[in-house]
Formats: sequence, C-alpha cells, structure tokens
Amino acid sequence: MSNSEDYTVVWAGMCRTLREDELASAEAGTHPLIVSARSVGLECRVDTFGTVPQGGPLFHLLIGSCLDMLGHKEGRSRLSLSKAQISAHLERIEPALARIGYGSEAALHVLLRIQD
Repeated sequence: MSNSEDYTVVWAGMCRTLREDELASAEAGTHPLIVSARSVGLECRVDTFGTVPQGGPLFHLLIGSCLDMLGHKEGRSRLSLSKAQISAHLERIEPALARIGYGSEAALHVLLRIQD
C-alpha cells in the first residue's frame, strides 16, 4: 500500500475497470476474479485511477504483481525497467492469468492516482 495520497503504480498483469455493482465484493476481497487470482498466487489491488464524466471515482481492479510505487512520500520518483525485466515479469504472470482465463490480458500498466 502507498504512503502518500498521490502516487503512481507500476503493475504487471491485468487492469479492469469495475462496475459500481462489483465494488463492494472487490473491496471485501470476495469478487470472483480476486478469489481466482489469489488461488494461483497473484496479487490484487482495488483503487481509483480516474474519474467518471460526472466527477465520481473510477475504480479499477489490478491482478498480477506490483512492480513499484512512485510518489513523494514513497521516496521514489523514477523507475527504469529493461525490456528483459518487463518480459520476465509478464512471462511469470501470464501463465497464472491463463489459468483463470485471462492470459491474453497480461501487460505493463502505469497508473497515476491523484487524491482530490
């Protein structure tokens, strides 16, 4: 978890926007994707990375592995990953995602969270 209100998450795996009716189960850790992901050893995170047009928060479910968190209070503002490092992370995560039916969604995600 982050130390600051504004931070950037560097994530390997999948990123899915949650519908409003999925939020309670995602936050409780009982969402079917979270249960499946944890059963194959993947990390999960629910957080806001954007807003809907009406100005409310837009929640995302991240499944895979957190590679880094950048932010002022985290004491990190830069990250460099080689092609080989990115490939190694995705090659480790992709088979686990495939076991839960989402193997083709493995990607590197960089998400900025700004606290209003």
